[in-house]
Amino acid sequence: MGTEFASQAINVWRWLCLGLFLNGLAQRPFTFLQATGRPKATALLHLLELLPFVVLLLLLIPTFGASGAAAAWAIRAGIDYIAL
Repeated sequence: MGTEFASQAINVWRWLCLGLFLNGLAQRPFTFLQATGRPKATALLHLLELLPFVVLLLLLIPTFGASGAAAAWAIRAGIDYIAL
């Protein structure tokens, strides 16, 4: 697809790798809350994350495109990990 695509895609890949790593770390506390009978806590947390995530998407996508979307998701995954 060319070097121009590769130069743009690497930034998306980096953000997605970071987000995947953070999301993987968040699985342990998420599973703990689910196993201890508190699924409502994780459901409410994810609902609270929704609006800031959408706002972040609306801010980052027009400026950074796909990299902005990937960055927004990675930031959301980091906040999810910290909150859990």
